[in-house]
Amino acid sequence: MNVDLSHFRNFDHTIDNIDAFISEISVYIVRVINGYIPPPEKEMRLINAFVQEGNRCIDVGAHYGYYTVPFSSKVGPTGSVISFEPYPTNYEVLTRIIENLKLTNVTTINAALSDYESTAEMEIPPIGHRWRDEHGLPYGLARFSSDETWVGRETVEVEKYDDLEIAEIPIHFVKIDVEGVEYDVVKGMYESLRRFQPIVQVEIEERHLTDSERPANAILGLLGEIGYGAYTYFDGLLERGVERVEEISKDENNYIFITPKRAEELGL
Repeated sequence: MNVDLSHFRNFDHTIDNIDAFISEISVYIVRVINGYIPPPEKEMRLINAFVQEGNRCIDVGAHYGYYTVPFSSKVGPTGSVISFEPYPTNYEVLTRIIENLKLTNVTTINAALSDYESTAEMEIPPIGHRWRDEHGLPYGLARFSSDETWVGRETVEVEKYDDLEIAEIPIHFVKIDVEGVEYDVVKGMYESLRRFQPIVQVEIEERHLTDSERPANAILGLLGEIGYGAYTYFDGLLERGVERVEEISKDENNYIFITPKRAEELGL
């Protein structure tokens, strides 16, 4: 993506200046895309290999658009990106960044995905929590699980992907980062995943092995029913053979799921 950065400036970080914050995040993401700085997650390098012009990508738990923006750049004007972000503050930042960068192929939806349609309460880390950034904003860690110390509450919309009209359109890449409810998201997308067999990237972190009502291995089993194999990305190589999530390190928490058909197409 060749974006003119001349109209952006360096700003002091203050939550009082949301325009400055949005501009700085926009610059950061564009610099990642242009290769000036490393991506925040090494798996983002796989976008160039796995996403093609004209594809359709789904970003579940989009946060500020760290995947949405690269997806948008890669799929081009003939492709599209659907980004789901339930937490209202993050959603506002996400939509402002998309407007800032003039991304016309991105559709944002202010909702969580699960295996049902309703509303739910999300819990937000309190001010001073290690999962708040220097602006007081939560990172990605707004979640549904119960923790009495997380006093912030937001009621959000919850959708089941397979029940949405957009589920009729083919999808090629799905990224899921939802802080412990990955199984529910996959279950709610099950028919779409079975039908279109997109590449699926799921973040599974160690804390979710105990925080989630379902073990991380259940996700491998659910996707395995459709024929997906699990891969990890390490030292620039995509490695097959993950059968169980026994121990997850900070550096290896993203799993790439690919069906045999797609693996053959990609030469894996």
